[in-house]
Amino acid sequence: MKKMSVLSAIAAGTLLLAPVYGFGAEKSKSEKSVKTKVPAKIIAYAERDNSVYKVGENIRFKIWLVQPETKKYMDEDLSKVQIIGDKTIDYVLEGDGGLLKKGSLVTSGKDPVIVECKLDRPGFVLLTLTSKEYKDEKGRNIIRYAGAGVEPLKIVSGTKMPEDFEAYWANEIKKLRSRKPVVTCREAVEYYNAENKNLVKIYDVRIDDGEVNATGILTIPRYSAREKLPAKITFGGASWIGSSPAVTEAVYRDVMVFAMNIHDTHNFIRNANEKTALRKRPDIANYQYNNIHDKEKYAPRKIFLRIVRSLDYLKSRPEWNKKDLIAAGPSFGGCQTIVAAALDKDITLACPGGPAMADHLGAENQQKAGWPKLLRSRFAKVDMEKAKKNSAYFDVANFARLIKCPVVFSVGFIDTVCPPTSVYAAYNNVPGENKMMINGTRAEHGSNRKPGEDGAFAAGSSVKVRELLMGSEMLSNRDMDYTVPGKKNAKGEIVPYIWDFRKGVAKAMKEGEVSYVHLTKGMTFFQNIFNLRKTECKLSVSFVARGKGRMSLMVSTAKAPVYHYFDLTEEWQTYTAEYTLKDGSYSGSFLFTVSGEYADIDKVSAQYNK
Repeated sequence: MKKMSVLSAIAAGTLLLAPVYGFGAEKSKSEKSVKTKVPAKIIAYAERDNSVYKVGENIRFKIWLVQPETKKYMDEDLSKVQIIGDKTIDYVLEGDGGLLKKGSLVTSGKDPVIVECKLDRPGFVLLTLTSKEYKDEKGRNIIRYAGAGVEPLKIVSGTKMPEDFEAYWANEIKKLRSRKPVVTCREAVEYYNAENKNLVKIYDVRIDDGEVNATGILTIPRYSAREKLPAKITFGGASWIGSSPAVTEAVYRDVMVFAMNIHDTHNFIRNANEKTALRKRPDIANYQYNNIHDKEKYAPRKIFLRIVRSLDYLKSRPEWNKKDLIAAGPSFGGCQTIVAAALDKDITLACPGGPAMADHLGAENQQKAGWPKLLRSRFAKVDMEKAKKNSAYFDVANFARLIKCPVVFSVGFIDTVCPPTSVYAAYNNVPGENKMMINGTRAEHGSNRKPGEDGAFAAGSSVKVRELLMGSEMLSNRDMDYTVPGKKNAKGEIVPYIWDFRKGVAKAMKEGEVSYVHLTKGMTFFQNIFNLRKTECKLSVSFVARGKGRMSLMVSTAKAPVYHYFDLTEEWQTYTAEYTLKDGSYSGSFLFTVSGEYADIDKVSAQYNK
């Protein structure tokens, strides 16, 4: 592998801090007339910031009906909205252990309305609020959810592990590996475009053995500072058909990524009609329910074995460093992530986000099961006893018991698809202490309504992932040789990939074996930085430069920007600057500005220390 790298930065999707406004920030607009076509919204959340309570403790939910000015309105910015009073909202309050309460409330024009409850056992409470008077864009009643956890680390799964669980899957894997597969790996040129074709290699992979066939898209960075690469396998949600390249992650994190196709179909799905047709195929339609009475015919059996087959292939690639192997995915992808970590001991980090297929037998413990609510389906009711027995072999609450590697879960407290009780039921079964849960206290099955808080699918881009792939390095390009993967502007000048040039066009230069970027007077360029730990830490920036005159480096954090100034010489020198990132600073940015005649820059990097 050629030793050359593009900028290692944090992958897209990191949440930035948003301003939070409370009462008193400025005069409420409850007394003003707001003329807008934006639908009204119900705002509701637990009074306690972390939404976690003790058994028997009083849980208080705060509720407002508001009229925002824009569709982008987020929770808590109550000074920016009209608060609507004297309107009726119906509510349903339900929780593990059989809690069920229905009623209605009348909104206030200023203060929140309070709904209270408590649980006498570990579990979760879900509050559903409905306005029949106000409608959304599609004419439906406005609905809002709020949730709270009660000692969630003490939740016990209703599902029990069968005595032959490990033996069953070990035998299935033995049979799988007894069939020698035929691997087809072709370069998937249909995925290339002007921006990515010089940055990554994309392969369409098919692994056939006649019974359990696996497919997926493998993305490998063309230029890396590493001799061998970490590997990551990703899994899609329940409705996914086909697969896609992971260009951004491969490039930003300097990692090879295999995106597994859940089903035995080709990877490149051309349009929605083709996707719809595939979903009607007998082996795919209702795959999450069909044949639950027969373990050998139940579709997730093949999907779980497909994971093993895909991992065997990924580990056979010569680019792999034979050390770092991450599994990650959301929803049903989170389920597959847990299965991967349970069945393959080479996994070094598993990151399931809001995992499905958890605690199928939760009802045995008076708690909600995760998607697909298997035992509530008409398919299971044909022979409920067999369905119950077989479901335990495909329950990630049981697979979780076999995990030995570090794990990062994430969960949404108002997720009604994969309820938080089911996610914690699986999480609590993971042995040992090397595990972490990311709570999305106002997160649905994906998005989060609380500014600055991670969502239900955040595990795959968590701090643990970044630290495993990048160590303490927050940002580094290591080598400024971008002449190959760069992109040309209209004048034919090379612009280094990823760095954002605000003024002027930089030139990628080379003198012998030394590569660098040439900037002229007045030019600026910047890149985001990230405080990964979200705690106070030291940031150290270093770079090699030469030039005439002065260059400034500004680092913007959650507080006021901090400037350093450097008087350049015409000889290459190493320059450093140190900053303190405060607790809660999620991100900021570098901003280099040339005030002298010119500046040549190479080997820019940033590292943090506790």
